[in-house]
Amino acid sequence: FRSIKRMVNSMSGRSNKKITLQNIADNLNISIATVSRALNNPESVSADTYSRIISEVKISGYAGKISNPSTRFNGVLIVTPTSNAVFYGEIESSISETLSRYGLFTTSYLTPDKINTSELRALCSALRPSGIIFMGPFSAQEFIDVNITIPVLQCCEYDPEINASAITINNYSAARNAVEYLIAKGKRRIGFFTYSNEMARFAIERYKGFADALENSGINLEKKYIYKISSMTAYDTAFAVASNFLKSPNRPDAIFATSDVIGAAVIQAANQQHIVVPDELAVVGFDNTMFSRICSPALTTISQPRNQIGSLAGEMIYELITNPHTPKTRVVLDTEFVIRSST
Repeated sequence: FRSIKRMVNSMSGRSNKKITLQNIADNLNISIATVSRALNNPESVSADTYSRIISEVKISGYAGKISNPSTRFNGVLIVTPTSNAVFYGEIESSISETLSRYGLFTTSYLTPDKINTSELRALCSALRPSGIIFMGPFSAQEFIDVNITIPVLQCCEYDPEINASAITINNYSAARNAVEYLIAKGKRRIGFFTYSNEMARFAIERYKGFADALENSGINLEKKYIYKISSMTAYDTAFAVASNFLKSPNRPDAIFATSDVIGAAVIQAANQQHIVVPDELAVVGFDNTMFSRICSPALTTISQPRNQIGSLAGEMIYELITNPHTPKTRVVLDTEFVIRSST
């Protein structure tokens, strides 16, 4: 965020210090000779190096001469929530790999769940990206506030009110199938760990799948078994909540967690209280990240096709960039239910 703050400060005129090539080199931990070559002869450095230098130039407010930057400054801005970096990281890598084949670079803007729209608008103005990919919750009003006029793709999360293409998974059917599996295993008091961000469509759809599975089996949905937390990776919070409800004599006999980190926290809480998983408490997670494999017992989970999501997202944003008249589409991918020892 320091680079973002430098950019915002320079655009608002808060800093009167003259920026030199040495400042830029120091900020990027490269030689001043490399910076000079990039600005005077863009073809003499790699596209990635050039894009980093140009980004720093724009952020810092450097006022010197730049040789024809518009011919090389060409890439996609990926807006990524900080709340689940492990999950999004693999998708971002796949996006970058796909776009690199077309000569496009990517740069990430890490953001909390609530996007600072004025800061993002300033960043877009400074970087002039060819397109933007939003990975997390982003509302129609925020979309209007940022005033985006370049190609946009919603990835993983989407808001149907935003007139933009999207790629996601079928969160509803994934959740419903997981809960139906727990019911088939004889579980009746099924709890649900969900995300408290009401803008998160994945949380809404997974809740619907959870609720419909219970209803279709004639099981009442009890609000006391619904646990909301503020972050998908809030292990300590989930552990504390699980430790508390597991002490209840009428505790759940199964938990459907909307991320693997939360599922792993529930298993750890159960282990500490000598509650046998899965005999006394079955646990299902979501995402199939490394957390599902390293906890003990290993976590049953729903595997998202992260590499496929990233690859298709790269192809889709490239098509939108090169052909602005491409019709808006929504791609919905299937998931895989991975059964392990926790159920």
